[in-house]
Amino acid sequence: MSEKIKPRGQVFTAEAWHYWCKSKWLGCDDFVLPNGKTLVIPRSTANLDTAEFNAYMTAVEAWANDHGAYLEDEGIFA
Repeated sequence: MSEKIKPRGQVFTAEAWHYWCKSKWLGCDDFVLPNGKTLVIPRSTANLDTAEFNAYMTAVEAWANDHGAYLEDEGIFA
């Protein structure tokens, strides 16, 4: 995705796309820090069972395909 999808002409790293995908399809949790700031942390794929992970990857791949990026089976989100 990082090589093929460039929103507004910008290039994003694979890591940035990974965080974006987790945020979009898995959601986020808010963590309030002692200084009062809140961090928004995407939920982890590590907590998904096999069926949930497959559904997540299917959604990511479908979205990428719709945007001209056909993902190979090489551990893109390893």
